[in-house]
Amino acid sequence: LSGGTKDKKRSWLMPGTMLIESGELWVRVSYTLSPDREVSIPEAGLRLLLSPQFTHLSWNRQALWSTSPQAWRDRSLEERVPLSVLRDVVSKRNVMWTSLEGDVATIMIVPFGSTTNLRTGSSAEEIVLSDFLASGNFLGKFDKGTAERKLAAGETFTGGFTLYFLGAEQKAKLAKFGV
Repeated sequence: LSGGTKDKKRSWLMPGTMLIESGELWVRVSYTLSPDREVSIPEAGLRLLLSPQFTHLSWNRQALWSTSPQAWRDRSLEERVPLSVLRDVVSKRNVMWTSLEGDVATIMIVPFGSTTNLRTGSSAEEIVLSDFLASGNFLGKFDKGTAERKLAAGETFTGGFTLYFLGAEQKAKLAKFGV
């Protein structure tokens, strides 16, 4: 697998794989990193370029605190938040699922692991779903033990998510569960 640093000053190449599987109403994207030497990887994930039809975002995530001001749009469960809010705050951490919503379609994104991180990309139409491995300065240091993790030579790291394309009927059924 290859990639580049966020500042676009260096590129990198590392042994690994990327797998994309699909069904009628879903796409599963996974990646595995298998470094041949010890490395520190601040973030491993995938960028998604969004269609302009997606204007709102919902998520469920681990609570960072017991209460937050109503205007913050930072509770553990948020529904139909304008995408501009994510652009203003830049990121959400420990997301268990998120959905991108438009007038006609909804995409639900569920990470492979228990949580993932969601942040803005390099353009207004781009989001990044990722795992932070060595980024101790990301949103404070609440889980510093995992944030400072490095990959040893031969160690494997796997991440990814499944996108579910929801029509009106599936969306209505999920709404009954409070999703």
